[in-house]
Amino acid sequence: MINDDLPKMIRVKKELEHHYIEGSYGGNQEWFIGPMMKLGGCGAETACECCIYFSMHYGLDLYPFDLNNLTVKDYKQFGAIMKPYLSPRMTGIDRLDIFIDGFRDYIRDRLRNVGMGQDIGETEDIRMGQDAGETEDARMGQDAGETEDIRIKPSDIGNANLPIRFTEFSGEEDVESAIKVIKEQIDRGLPIPMLMLNHRDKRFKDYDWHWFIVNGYAEGTKAPPPGPWSDAGCEASNSVSPDGSERFYIKTATYSEWDWLDFKDFWDTGHSRKGGLVLMNIDATERRTGANEH
Repeated sequence: MINDDLPKMIRVKKELEHHYIEGSYGGNQEWFIGPMMKLGGCGAETACECCIYFSMHYGLDLYPFDLNNLTVKDYKQFGAIMKPYLSPRMTGIDRLDIFIDGFRDYIRDRLRNVGMGQDIGETEDIRMGQDAGETEDARMGQDAGETEDIRIKPSDIGNANLPIRFTEFSGEEDVESAIKVIKEQIDRGLPIPMLMLNHRDKRFKDYDWHWFIVNGYAEGTKAPPPGPWSDAGCEASNSVSPDGSERFYIKTATYSEWDWLDFKDFWDTGHSRKGGLVLMNIDATERRTGANEH
């Protein structure tokens, strides 16, 4: 339940609806199969979260399991399906274009296979009731998903025909331009994948070299408290930012938690190499639900 005092503290607060999985606020890369995915599966987790969101709120068929019954077991399988597209690597998924290319390939293959009547990832192992990725290779010590039966061959559907269009927004852009595009995307009901590389401010150490979702923003005089609270029992993490005057805050979602972060401090990493935002635009039916505004 949202704090009744919140409107007194801020001028505008908008949040996108987010799903719960067995009481957790969204998915968690720590559920994924294999140590590398648990450690470096943040890009895959971010894409999985977007797929569930667009399936729920835009009617896009991007989630290959039961939308009405989100489970940790299915999410683990989903991570194994997504892994070949956004797999962990030595330097991580450290560029916006790597994420876009992998996510775009998954969407293309998913829609091709839906059109053919077969869900992507419905391999013999999964249909037999085994967890995704638990193939003979995985049991012999290879990471889950590193087999041809999970990765679908490239389809003939061109990028122009995909329902989601991707645009890079570099972390080198000025903060006011970044605030503008964040507000535009959230106001339109679109979550934003974000990549943070290194940051000089230790308040943000949990976001170093990390992909996550931006799914809300607030403007006002104080950092919004963690929220909204849910009957599902998921606890929010604490805001890492101090109160400020007329500050802009973003809401992030990762590791089944959310934070409110002072965006101007967050955007100013203090390092020359930067991440940035992935802006997604949808060619689909009208969104089923809008952003919550307070």
